[in-house]
Amino acid sequence: MKVLIAVPWIPYPPTDGGRIRSYALIREAARRHQVSLFCVKNPGEDRGGCEVLQSCCQRTEWVSSSIDYSLVSKCRSLWDPLPFGSAQPEGEVGRRLLACCDTARPDVVHVQGMELAGCLQRLVGRVPVFFDMVDCNSLHMLRRTRQTRHPVRRFWYRLQYGKFRQAEEQVLANPLTVTLASRVDVETLLRYRHHPGVKIRVLSNGAEIAPRIIHQEPDRPPRLVFTGNMAYPPNEDAVYYFCRQILPLIHRKCPDVWLDVIGNHPSVRLRRFCGRSKQVAVLGFVPDLRAEVIRRTLYVSPLRIGTGIKLKILEAMACGMPIVASPMSIEGMPVTDGRHLLVARSAKEFADKVLEVLTKPALRQQLGMHAQQLIKDRYEWETIGQELDRIYQEAVR
Repeated sequence: MKVLIAVPWIPYPPTDGGRIRSYALIREAARRHQVSLFCVKNPGEDRGGCEVLQSCCQRTEWVSSSIDYSLVSKCRSLWDPLPFGSAQPEGEVGRRLLACCDTARPDVVHVQGMELAGCLQRLVGRVPVFFDMVDCNSLHMLRRTRQTRHPVRRFWYRLQYGKFRQAEEQVLANPLTVTLASRVDVETLLRYRHHPGVKIRVLSNGAEIAPRIIHQEPDRPPRLVFTGNMAYPPNEDAVYYFCRQILPLIHRKCPDVWLDVIGNHPSVRLRRFCGRSKQVAVLGFVPDLRAEVIRRTLYVSPLRIGTGIKLKILEAMACGMPIVASPMSIEGMPVTDGRHLLVARSAKEFADKVLEVLTKPALRQQLGMHAQQLIKDRYEWETIGQELDRIYQEAVR
């Protein structure tokens, strides 16, 4: 089968959740089909990443994004009916995607992300289309509206919620297959107005099992680790929450515990905040994330905002890491508290469970083993790729 995959970024290197999903699905599709790739190059991205994917794709094409991410541009977007960051259907991205479709003549077009949702109308009816929405963005914005106390940000998130809600309902007005990473998001979307012919499916995120587990040396102080793209507000919020409300409780009983924050684009504000503590290190980007994670004692995920299946959790489980996580971090995942990881619903409970895991090596071993087995059973990318292939067949039919 000939497949055209369109993604709203350069998917290599896979440095954050969206790009990890894009790269993995492109690779899985290319194992079974002839894949043509269309990418949107955003400011700061290296087009060389698109060239790397030529090894598994029949052809690759990219177009520069015309979106300006400045504050002035965000203010101007207040009158735009589309969510901020969306490609205009009549703009250069839409025209080039349509031309790429005419050239590649695919059996199915696989479009990922609400950034490209506006281009769907020009494709539907010309060729079978499969839309990977990934997350329910309106639900995400609604949660951010409820979480933030800053009046300007609350206004912005509320405005984006309305725009995403409208854009998502426009997508669902077409008889096509739509996928999301989490069943919670699917259930939310099913409550919106939708065409009777639309099919809404779960296509989960995945991970690859780490080849080996490195156990921390016993003479080193315990080191906790949190990972994620720090330009993503929910990740930054999680770090502030952990450092302000959880870590002090841990230090009362175990003062030598460290927290390492790993991920792209930490802000100057975040670095300054974490720099006030000698036991919080902001490492930024690291070339081998897995190698860094498995050298730590415990993975923590105190997320309070978000949607979808969290790739950071899947990656940590694939490494066999013991994990303490908030309910938001594991939303939509078939995990059992006390078997695959420990779930904490308050700052005090989070601190208590971190201390419990740190003092029980056998518990760390058990949690890591069961977590890794869950990835083998349900979340390896090869398994997700098989489901992707079934969705392609359904879209063509």
